[in-house]
Amino acid sequence: MHPLTRAGARACGAAGQVMEERLHFAPVQVIGTECIMCSAVIGVGATVLVHAKVGLMNGSAVEVTVRTKDNRMGEGVQRLCTQVLAS
Repeated sequence: MHPLTRAGARACGAAGQVMEERLHFAPVQVIGTECIMCSAVIGVGATVLVHAKVGLMNGSAVEVTVRTKDNRMGEGVQRLCTQVLAS
């Protein structure tokens, strides 16, 4: 485990860049091929953590796991991440 640096952010690849630029998630840490990013939902104050495993299926797939205290919000964020990463 190591704190995220610019070099670590590059390890997240295009998926990390899309999450940062289009969804405003801040990179937190890289553990192996897993990028951990976070954001706060405006108006609610809820913290959302996204774990994105990059490099799956020879770089053609990303596995996204969302963690938040509100399950419905987590499901919504999961759908949003999936849609944005697929486009």
